[in-house]
Amino acid sequence: QAEDGIRDQPRSRGLGDVYKRQIFNLCQQMRMNGLAAEIALKLIEGFKEGFLDTIDENMNIQEFLSYLLSSLVKILPPLEDIKDEQKIAVFVGPTGTGKTTTLAKIAGNLVKVGKNVGIITLDPRKFALEQLNFYANNWGIPIEKVKSPKGLIRAIRRYVEKDVIFIDTCGCSPNNEFQIKDLGRYLHQLSKPLLIYLVLSVTTKEEILLKTAKQFDFLSISSLLFTKLDEGDAHGTIFNQMVYTGKPLSYLTTGQRVPEDIEIATPERVIDLVINNLRGDSDVERNAQIS
Repeated sequence: QAEDGIRDQPRSRGLGDVYKRQIFNLCQQMRMNGLAAEIALKLIEGFKEGFLDTIDENMNIQEFLSYLLSSLVKILPPLEDIKDEQKIAVFVGPTGTGKTTTLAKIAGNLVKVGKNVGIITLDPRKFALEQLNFYANNWGIPIEKVKSPKGLIRAIRRYVEKDVIFIDTCGCSPNNEFQIKDLGRYLHQLSKPLLIYLVLSVTTKEEILLKTAKQFDFLSISSLLFTKLDEGDAHGTIFNQMVYTGKPLSYLTTGQRVPEDIEIATPERVIDLVINNLRGDSDVERNAQIS
């Protein structure tokens, strides 16, 4: 009966109470999934301003929400799409976010599609080098450990024929400004443009993510890369950080398997995480139908 009443409402009368209730329910569910309150409010405003003018008569509210969200999602083209120009991909971020494992996943997948890659590590820790060596040996990828900015320049010159050069770095605390600037001392020596991936975990608290992004922005971050989607349930934070930082997304990791558990981020996948990964999704979908 409620759906029949919605269908009968003339669109010229504006956003009625039934629409408002359905929109509110959707935004509440997204809030439960980690979407920031201020972003949810902006979406509600977007509904009020654009719903009746933009929506197709066969489109339901959830589909229109996807339409609004998709206009905000930015994606950095994946390394898999490289053509002729060499790329240098640097992975930075706090300790424990999975930088080294994520690098190995992407490198392994590039080798599978025929790309010629090399790895350089700035991480002085023995176990980090052992981890990289394990994967590099399996895939026939050369790896070099460097201890100085000049050593980094020399290593990159030796990899002149590589399609992609991966640079692994030691985890930096967002509270340790000196550590991040020291990393910048290495990277700012390089003349070639870098793709710098800030690796973040969805299990980290929102305020820590914001602080981390602010501190690492000193390095001219190219993209956000989110890990541990299998361990966290507040996936709305991915969308939040993209909006707050203005940085595009690149990859999402979903488990421990190397190289399988990684995805290239797409607008459709990000929106799916925010909307369709909701608690009580079946109720939301049922309430949101308008046609």
